[in-house]
Amino acid sequence: MEIKEYTNTESEQNEVLHFLEAVLPESGRNLDADAIKQYVKSLEEFEKVWCLYDGVTLIGTVGLRGLDEAKCELKALYLYSKYHGQGLGYRLLVAALEAAKQAGYEAIYLDTISTSERAIRLYKAVGFTEIAPYKETIRSDVFMKKLL
Repeated sequence: MEIKEYTNTESEQNEVLHFLEAVLPESGRNLDADAIKQYVKSLEEFEKVWCLYDGVTLIGTVGLRGLDEAKCELKALYLYSKYHGQGLGYRLLVAALEAAKQAGYEAIYLDTISTSERAIRLYKAVGFTEIAPYKETIRSDVFMKKLL
């Protein structure tokens, strides 16, 4: 398993698009094709995105987006369900947390859905705590924060 930094090439965009089309329904998120395409396009606005590969197959992603000088947001932590329970989501999460610290952020935020119980347990295990909503969104009902 190898984590590589996403460089936003056309081939990577297509690869991530196909990955998200498959993994989002697995995770209980139902976005139409246009919304997924827009999400992939929005990755260029993220500070960093990493992709996890099993050989040449993309199996997971995670990203960081700056909110301001002191705060950033964890984004797009997705992993095919058949890879759950192997510590791979943890590896992706730690890569993002380390990058956030190195970038000088003081806190990292995230939003998710309450049915993502496994992910929420992982977030809590590394020190995230639930907070009141920090942004408006119709897609999430759990908001969390971790001081770095």
